[in-house]
Amino acid sequence: MMKSTRAVINICAALTAMVSLVQLFPGEIHLFQLLEAFQLQTLIGSLLLLVVSLVLKQKIPACIFLLSALAHAYECDPYYWPNGNVDASKKANLTVVHANVWHHNRQYKEVCKALLNLDADVILVQELSYEWADHLNQELIEFEHRVIIPHPECCYGIGLYSRWPILNCDTLYLENTPALVATIDGIPDPVDLVYIHTRPPAFPDETTERDRQLQSAAEIITNLKNPWILAGDLNVVPWAESFKSLLVESGAIDSRRGAKLTFPAKPFPLIP
Repeated sequence: MMKSTRAVINICAALTAMVSLVQLFPGEIHLFQLLEAFQLQTLIGSLLLLVVSLVLKQKIPACIFLLSALAHAYECDPYYWPNGNVDASKKANLTVVHANVWHHNRQYKEVCKALLNLDADVILVQELSYEWADHLNQELIEFEHRVIIPHPECCYGIGLYSRWPILNCDTLYLENTPALVATIDGIPDPVDLVYIHTRPPAFPDETTERDRQLQSAAEIITNLKNPWILAGDLNVVPWAESFKSLLVESGAIDSRRGAKLTFPAKPFPLIP
Protein backbone atom coordinates (compact mmCIF):
# COMPACT_ATOMS: atom_id res chain seq x y z
CA MET A 1 0.00 0.00 0.00
CA MET A 2 2.77 2.40 0.96
CA LYS A 3 4.70 1.58 -2.23
CA SER A 4 1.71 2.24 -4.45
CA THR A 5 0.98 5.51 -2.62
CA ARG A 6 4.55 6.67 -3.15
CA ALA A 7 4.37 5.68 -6.81
CA VAL A 8 1.24 7.83 -7.19
CA ILE A 9 3.01 10.76 -5.51
CA ASN A 10 5.95 10.39 -7.89
CA ILE A 11 3.60 10.38 -10.89
CA CYS A 12 1.83 13.47 -9.52
CA ALA A 13 5.19 15.18 -9.06
CA ALA A 14 6.19 14.48 -12.67
CA LEU A 15 2.82 15.70 -13.97
CA THR A 16 2.96 18.80 -11.78
CA ALA A 17 6.42 19.66 -13.10
CA MET A 18 5.24 19.33 -16.71
CA VAL A 19 2.02 21.30 -16.17
CA SER A 20 3.86 24.06 -14.31
CA LEU A 21 6.42 24.47 -17.09
CA VAL A 22 3.62 24.63 -19.68
CA GLN A 23 1.66 27.21 -17.67
CA LEU A 24 4.65 29.39 -16.87
CA PHE A 25 6.07 29.28 -20.41
CA PRO A 26 3.09 28.78 -22.77
CA GLY A 27 4.73 30.42 -25.78
CA GLU A 28 2.51 30.51 -28.89
CA ILE A 29 0.98 27.05 -28.38
CA HIS A 30 -2.77 27.47 -27.97
CA LEU A 31 -3.37 24.53 -25.61
CA PHE A 32 -0.60 25.81 -23.35
CA GLN A 33 -2.14 29.29 -23.41
CA LEU A 34 -5.44 27.80 -22.25
CA LEU A 35 -3.72 25.97 -19.41
CA GLU A 36 -2.02 29.22 -18.40
CA ALA A 37 -5.37 30.46 -17.06
CA PHE A 38 -5.45 27.74 -14.37
CA GLN A 39 -2.31 28.63 -12.46
CA LEU A 40 -4.24 29.24 -9.24
CA GLN A 41 -5.56 25.67 -9.34
CA THR A 42 -2.05 24.31 -9.89
CA LEU A 43 -0.84 26.39 -6.93
CA ILE A 44 -3.53 24.95 -4.65
CA GLY A 45 -2.91 21.41 -5.89
CA SER A 46 0.85 21.75 -5.39
CA LEU A 47 0.36 22.89 -1.80
CA LEU A 48 -1.94 19.98 -1.00
CA LEU A 49 0.44 17.47 -2.58
CA LEU A 50 3.35 19.09 -0.75
CA VAL A 51 1.66 18.32 2.56
CA VAL A 52 1.01 14.72 1.50
CA SER A 53 4.59 14.20 0.33
CA LEU A 54 5.95 15.63 3.59
CA VAL A 55 3.76 13.28 5.61
CA LEU A 56 5.09 10.37 3.52
CA LYS A 57 8.65 11.73 3.79
CA GLN A 58 9.04 11.85 0.02
CA LYS A 59 11.79 14.45 -0.32
CA ILE A 60 12.15 14.75 -4.11
CA PRO A 61 8.40 15.06 -4.83
CA ALA A 62 8.14 17.53 -1.92
CA CYS A 63 10.83 19.68 -3.53
CA ILE A 64 9.00 19.59 -6.88
CA PHE A 65 5.67 20.56 -5.29
CA LEU A 66 7.35 23.33 -3.30
CA LEU A 67 9.07 24.78 -6.37
CA SER A 68 5.81 24.61 -8.31
CA ALA A 69 3.87 26.33 -5.53
CA LEU A 70 6.47 29.09 -5.20
CA ALA A 71 6.57 29.71 -8.95
CA HIS A 72 2.79 29.97 -9.27
CA ALA A 73 2.49 32.04 -6.09
CA TYR A 74 5.01 34.49 -7.55
CA GLU A 75 3.00 34.66 -10.78
CA CYS A 76 -0.49 34.87 -9.26
CA ASP A 77 0.05 36.61 -5.93
CA PRO A 78 0.08 40.24 -7.21
CA TYR A 79 -3.41 39.75 -8.67
CA TYR A 80 -5.00 38.58 -5.43
CA TRP A 81 -4.04 41.54 -3.28
CA PRO A 82 -5.29 45.13 -3.42
CA ASN A 83 -3.46 47.19 -6.01
CA GLY A 84 -1.80 50.28 -4.54
CA ASN A 85 -2.06 52.06 -7.90
CA VAL A 86 -5.85 52.28 -7.73
CA ASP A 87 -5.57 55.44 -5.64
CA ALA A 88 -5.34 57.27 -8.97
CA SER A 89 -9.02 56.47 -9.59
CA LYS A 90 -10.04 58.48 -6.52
CA LYS A 91 -9.10 61.69 -8.34
CA ALA A 92 -11.84 61.13 -10.92
CA ASN A 93 -15.41 62.38 -10.65
CA LEU A 94 -16.85 59.79 -13.00
CA THR A 95 -18.14 56.41 -11.86
CA VAL A 96 -18.32 53.70 -14.53
CA VAL A 97 -19.94 50.28 -14.25
CA HIS A 98 -19.34 47.50 -16.78
CA ALA A 99 -21.68 44.51 -16.99
CA ASN A 100 -21.61 41.49 -19.24
CA VAL A 101 -25.28 40.56 -18.88
CA TRP A 102 -24.94 37.24 -20.82
CA HIS A 103 -27.29 37.11 -23.77
CA HIS A 104 -29.04 33.91 -22.55
CA ASN A 105 -29.84 35.53 -19.20
CA ARG A 106 -33.52 36.36 -18.64
CA GLN A 107 -33.23 38.08 -15.25
CA TYR A 108 -33.85 41.48 -16.78
CA LYS A 109 -35.38 43.28 -13.81
CA GLU A 110 -32.91 41.84 -11.28
CA VAL A 111 -29.92 42.95 -13.34
CA CYS A 112 -31.37 46.41 -14.00
CA LYS A 113 -32.08 46.86 -10.29
CA ALA A 114 -28.52 45.82 -9.41
CA LEU A 115 -27.07 48.26 -11.96
CA LEU A 116 -29.20 51.15 -10.69
CA ASN A 117 -28.25 50.42 -7.07
CA LEU A 118 -24.60 51.06 -7.95
CA ASP A 119 -25.43 54.73 -8.58
CA ALA A 120 -23.02 55.03 -11.52
CA ASP A 121 -22.63 57.92 -13.94
CA VAL A 122 -22.10 55.57 -16.87
CA ILE A 123 -23.30 51.99 -17.38
CA LEU A 124 -21.56 49.91 -20.04
CA VAL A 125 -23.25 46.71 -21.20
CA GLN A 126 -22.02 43.75 -23.23
CA GLU A 127 -23.78 40.75 -24.79
CA LEU A 128 -26.59 43.19 -25.54
CA SER A 129 -29.40 41.40 -27.43
CA TYR A 130 -32.50 43.19 -28.72
CA GLU A 131 -34.45 41.83 -25.72
CA TRP A 132 -31.85 43.19 -23.30
CA ALA A 133 -31.82 46.53 -25.11
CA ASP A 134 -35.61 46.82 -24.76
CA HIS A 135 -35.52 46.16 -21.01
CA LEU A 136 -32.53 48.39 -20.33
CA ASN A 137 -34.10 51.23 -22.31
CA GLN A 138 -37.20 50.99 -20.13
CA GLU A 139 -35.42 50.63 -16.79
CA LEU A 140 -32.49 53.02 -17.20
CA ILE A 141 -34.70 56.04 -17.86
CA GLU A 142 -32.46 58.46 -15.98
CA PHE A 143 -29.56 57.59 -18.31
CA GLU A 144 -30.72 59.85 -21.13
CA HIS A 145 -27.58 59.71 -23.28
CA ARG A 146 -27.15 56.38 -25.04
CA VAL A 147 -25.31 54.47 -27.71
CA ILE A 148 -26.90 51.07 -28.33
CA ILE A 149 -25.66 48.41 -30.75
CA PRO A 150 -27.60 45.20 -30.04
CA HIS A 151 -26.63 41.97 -31.73
CA PRO A 152 -29.42 39.78 -33.14
CA GLU A 153 -27.90 36.35 -32.53
CA CYS A 154 -24.76 35.99 -30.47
CA CYS A 155 -22.85 37.78 -27.76
CA TYR A 156 -21.25 40.89 -29.21
CA GLY A 157 -23.94 43.51 -28.75
CA ILE A 158 -22.70 46.54 -26.85
CA GLY A 159 -24.26 49.57 -25.19
CA LEU A 160 -23.40 52.78 -23.35
CA TYR A 161 -25.86 54.53 -20.99
CA SER A 162 -24.74 57.86 -19.52
CA ARG A 163 -26.16 60.49 -17.18
CA TRP A 164 -23.74 62.98 -18.72
CA PRO A 165 -23.79 64.15 -22.34
CA ILE A 166 -21.85 62.07 -24.86
CA LEU A 167 -19.76 64.58 -26.80
CA ASN A 168 -18.89 62.05 -29.49
CA CYS A 169 -18.83 58.31 -29.99
CA ASP A 170 -17.18 56.19 -32.66
CA THR A 171 -18.07 52.58 -33.30
CA LEU A 172 -15.03 50.56 -34.33
CA TYR A 173 -14.93 46.96 -35.44
CA LEU A 174 -11.93 45.16 -33.97
CA GLU A 175 -11.73 41.72 -35.60
CA ASN A 176 -15.36 42.16 -36.70
CA THR A 177 -16.43 42.84 -33.11
CA PRO A 178 -17.98 46.23 -32.20
CA ALA A 179 -16.09 48.50 -29.83
CA LEU A 180 -16.93 52.00 -28.62
CA VAL A 181 -14.64 55.00 -28.26
CA ALA A 182 -16.69 57.74 -26.61
CA THR A 183 -16.05 61.08 -24.94
CA ILE A 184 -18.21 61.83 -21.89
CA ASP A 185 -18.75 65.42 -20.79
CA GLY A 186 -17.58 64.77 -17.26
CA ILE A 187 -16.88 67.14 -14.38
CA PRO A 188 -14.63 69.07 -14.48
CA ASP A 189 -13.16 67.72 -17.76
CA PRO A 190 -14.20 65.32 -20.54
CA VAL A 191 -13.27 61.66 -20.14
CA ASP A 192 -12.66 59.20 -22.98
CA LEU A 193 -14.07 55.69 -22.69
CA VAL A 194 -12.72 52.77 -24.69
CA TYR A 195 -15.11 49.84 -24.42
CA ILE A 196 -14.23 46.48 -25.96
CA HIS A 197 -15.30 42.84 -25.85
CA THR A 198 -12.53 40.59 -27.04
CA ARG A 199 -12.86 37.14 -28.53
CA PRO A 200 -12.79 34.20 -26.09
CA PRO A 201 -9.58 32.19 -26.50
CA ALA A 202 -11.39 28.90 -27.09
CA PHE A 203 -9.71 28.22 -30.44
CA PRO A 204 -6.29 29.20 -31.83
CA ASP A 205 -7.70 31.70 -34.34
CA GLU A 206 -9.82 33.41 -31.68
CA THR A 207 -6.85 33.65 -29.32
CA THR A 208 -4.92 35.41 -32.08
CA GLU A 209 -7.89 37.70 -32.72
CA ARG A 210 -8.15 38.51 -29.01
CA ASP A 211 -4.50 39.46 -28.83
CA ARG A 212 -4.89 41.69 -31.90
CA GLN A 213 -7.91 43.36 -30.29
CA LEU A 214 -5.88 44.11 -27.16
CA GLN A 215 -3.09 45.48 -29.34
CA SER A 216 -5.59 47.67 -31.21
CA ALA A 217 -6.96 48.96 -27.90
CA ALA A 218 -3.46 50.00 -26.82
CA GLU A 219 -2.98 51.83 -30.13
CA ILE A 220 -6.32 53.62 -29.77
CA ILE A 221 -5.47 54.74 -26.26
CA THR A 222 -2.14 56.26 -27.26
CA ASN A 223 -4.00 58.66 -29.59
CA LEU A 224 -6.51 59.91 -27.00
CA LYS A 225 -6.25 63.49 -25.78
CA ASN A 226 -8.37 63.31 -22.61
CA PRO A 227 -8.05 61.24 -19.45
CA TRP A 228 -9.37 57.81 -20.36
CA ILE A 229 -10.82 54.58 -19.07
CA LEU A 230 -10.54 51.21 -20.79
CA ALA A 231 -13.32 48.81 -19.79
CA GLY A 232 -14.80 45.59 -21.04
CA ASP A 233 -14.77 41.84 -21.01
CA LEU A 234 -11.19 41.24 -22.11
CA ASN A 235 -11.34 37.42 -21.97
CA VAL A 236 -7.82 37.23 -20.56
CA VAL A 237 -6.28 36.37 -17.19
CA PRO A 238 -4.30 39.22 -15.59
CA TRP A 239 -0.97 37.36 -15.70
CA ALA A 240 -1.16 36.63 -19.44
CA GLU A 241 1.55 38.26 -21.55
CA SER A 242 -1.06 39.85 -23.84
CA PHE A 243 -2.59 41.69 -20.88
CA LYS A 244 0.78 42.73 -19.49
CA SER A 245 1.68 44.10 -22.94
CA LEU A 246 -1.58 46.08 -23.00
CA LEU A 247 -0.68 47.75 -19.70
CA VAL A 248 2.86 48.58 -20.82
CA GLU A 249 1.99 49.84 -24.30
CA SER A 250 -1.01 51.92 -23.25
CA GLY A 251 0.35 53.20 -19.92
CA ALA A 252 -2.79 51.84 -18.23
CA ILE A 253 -3.17 51.31 -14.49
CA ASP A 254 -4.82 48.02 -13.56
CA SER A 255 -7.90 49.04 -11.57
CA ARG A 256 -8.42 45.76 -9.71
CA ARG A 257 -8.83 45.81 -5.94
CA GLY A 258 -7.72 42.33 -4.99
CA ALA A 259 -9.14 38.96 -6.04
CA LYS A 260 -11.68 39.13 -8.86
CA LEU A 261 -12.76 35.58 -9.63
CA THR A 262 -15.17 35.96 -12.50
CA PHE A 263 -15.50 32.98 -14.82
CA PRO A 264 -17.63 31.10 -14.31
CA ALA A 265 -19.43 32.63 -11.36
CA LYS A 266 -21.45 29.46 -10.68
CA PRO A 267 -21.28 26.90 -9.17
CA PHE A 268 -17.98 28.33 -7.89
CA PRO A 269 -15.44 30.91 -9.09
CA LEU A 270 -12.76 29.46 -11.33
CA ILE A 271 -10.45 31.97 -13.03
CA PRO A 272 -10.01 35.76 -12.80
